[in-house]
Amino acid sequence: MPPLDVPAPHRAGVSITPAPSLPTTPPPTHLLQRTTNMTVEHPAHVTVVGGGLAGLSAAITAYRRGAHVTLLDKEPRLGGNSAKASSGMNAVHTKHQAALGIEDTVEQLVADTLKSGNGRSISTLVAALASNAHDAIDFIESFGIELAKVSQCGGHSGEGIDLVKDLNPWLVDMNQVQLHPTGFIDPANPAAPTKFLAPEALRGHGGILLAQGTGRRFTNELSTRAAVTHDIQTLSHHPDDELNAEDASAPLPRSGAFLVLNQAAVDAFDPATIGFYLGRGFFQKVEVVRRATPAEDPLALDANHGIAIPGLYAAGEVSGGVHGGNRLAGNSLLECVVFGRIAGHRAAAITKHLYDAALNPDSFTPLVLRSVKSLGQFVKLFRFDLPSTKHHTGLRIGEYVAVRAEINGEQIVRYYSPISRPDNLGHIDLLIKVDDHGSMSHHIATMRPGKDALEFKGPLGSNFPDLGLDAEGAGADSPVRKIALIAGGTGLSPMVQIIRSVLHQNRDDIEVKLIYGAVMESELVYKDELVEQAKVHPNLKLYFTVDKPDESWPVGYPSFGTGYLEKDTLARELPPVPEEGDEDSTKIILCGPWKMCQIIKGVMTELGYKEGVWYSFM
Repeated sequence: MPPLDVPAPHRAGVSITPAPSLPTTPPPTHLLQRTTNMTVEHPAHVTVVGGGLAGLSAAITAYRRGAHVTLLDKEPRLGGNSAKASSGMNAVHTKHQAALGIEDTVEQLVADTLKSGNGRSISTLVAALASNAHDAIDFIESFGIELAKVSQCGGHSGEGIDLVKDLNPWLVDMNQVQLHPTGFIDPANPAAPTKFLAPEALRGHGGILLAQGTGRRFTNELSTRAAVTHDIQTLSHHPDDELNAEDASAPLPRSGAFLVLNQAAVDAFDPATIGFYLGRGFFQKVEVVRRATPAEDPLALDANHGIAIPGLYAAGEVSGGVHGGNRLAGNSLLECVVFGRIAGHRAAAITKHLYDAALNPDSFTPLVLRSVKSLGQFVKLFRFDLPSTKHHTGLRIGEYVAVRAEINGEQIVRYYSPISRPDNLGHIDLLIKVDDHGSMSHHIATMRPGKDALEFKGPLGSNFPDLGLDAEGAGADSPVRKIALIAGGTGLSPMVQIIRSVLHQNRDDIEVKLIYGAVMESELVYKDELVEQAKVHPNLKLYFTVDKPDESWPVGYPSFGTGYLEKDTLARELPPVPEEGDEDSTKIILCGPWKMCQIIKGVMTELGYKEGVWYSFM
């Protein structure tokens, strides 16, 4: 899949990184009310530190959304490394590709990026990057920017990481250094530790690498950076006099290769820029030139999964998570624009409505999909952005939402219980089993992160029993001391919300028992995470059962069983039937497939539990 402006059989690009919005700490409890006491309308004040492409994208986006923006940069000129970046910018479905007859898809860009990342990329960030690639190109071109211009790239100091380290962010890949296979040595100072980047477009337009001793090609110049760098560093060394090394632009290093361009490659790349390189002494007009291997600095903050830092968004070289083990050429500038715009968009909204409920029970509100995470063969976690990171859903524990979408010309409505806590700010999470025959689940699964929106209405289900968990500390006087949760399949959603709330509020006075069944073990979403939580929270009890156990399923352990949730199993695993007058001390919540719920509701009566003790979603 070729890049936008480099006609080579790979994606070609430069250096930089991501930033979906950070979660924030909860507001004071008294502000998390069903009806908001006051709506605060005023522009956000956004400070952007760094004037590279990511910072400028964030600043412009925030300004366009009505924010007061202050841009800070340590250099006298804006642009940073981005102004000197060279090898193109990946995109899909652009007019440039269409003009060349290039067929490309978001899925192909995702696959290329994940392959290049060698299993270390965060898939949700990659999906957001690819889905927003087309809009990123439009954003850049709206300023009349010529994407094909080429110049050189300086170094990234990492000062941004130093600025926020005292805030205790989660740093990712701090032990990783991105290698760039081709670079220039300054002939005036060959031993200088800082080297000048030789853009990948040099290889993309036909430049080849030759071994020092033999003058033979030894690698695929269009392979990943890691592969090309490895091949360079493992070259066999032969006597230098086998080639006329004196004609190189600088003394030969102990390891390395010659970078050679013929006239056709020079013409395809950009003769004017080659002339600039010649003037600096980086190239010689001879048949053999050489290269060095400078190190680039992709030290990273993972902005989506790190520790919450209220109001802080990361984009550009200070952040990470997309590239993984190797940055796909052409993704760095794209990443700057995509995640810079996301950061600016979210920052501009952060104080427009302080602690408002985002949803309305009487009308639908569109929410943009932020990310998708696969949790099993068919089950996925979908995170949708609320209007800002100061918004909460307005739901109480156990309440659910209606979602609406136009599918094949028809308005379709379905109902889902969020898996996120009601006091989570800035987002709402839905756990959905994707079925190709289910119109809504299939529609949601095909939505593009950062672009497509789904309509939400809520809260619904106000008859859910009060568990004393809706506000931190407010449930201390609640009589509820035992909560049993019976879940089948994705009926786990409200159960995880309840468990998260009990643990988050440190309600050690409440015992929670989860009884969770599925057809096979792979469908027991969050099983391993729940087991780990139970190890450190003695008040969390677990029982798992599957209809079709495989050889790895534990046998003979009290927390693991097989078969359906029948009367004998429930009688053994549920808390005792509360005594007369003490019914409020025990609550049993049931959620799962309709048939399962109907059967178990009958079992509840047979076991002696009154209707006020148990509640069923179906």
